[in-house]
Amino acid sequence: MFAASRCADECASKPAPDMLSELMEELGANAVDTLVIGDTVHDLQMAAHAGVQAVAVSHGAHPRGDLVALAPLACLANIDELTLWLARNA
Repeated sequence: MFAASRCADECASKPAPDMLSELMEELGANAVDTLVIGDTVHDLQMAAHAGVQAVAVSHGAHPRGDLVALAPLACLANIDELTLWLARNA
């Protein structure tokens, strides 16, 4: 269930921060209270460009090492690890 969404047809695509910035504005969120969960370097770069922390999940298109190089809060192997990480840290 999603409160809002953005795609490249609606604004500049990742790694530009536009998708995230527009969503935060629409939802009344700020960068400090926002967390990006991504499985590509583009997701993590978008988060950084918007001043938002990110968590990587390494089952996507890009190698784990490329994700880790962008310094996410964590780089997790799968959705189960993400679920546990969120329960402990959110």
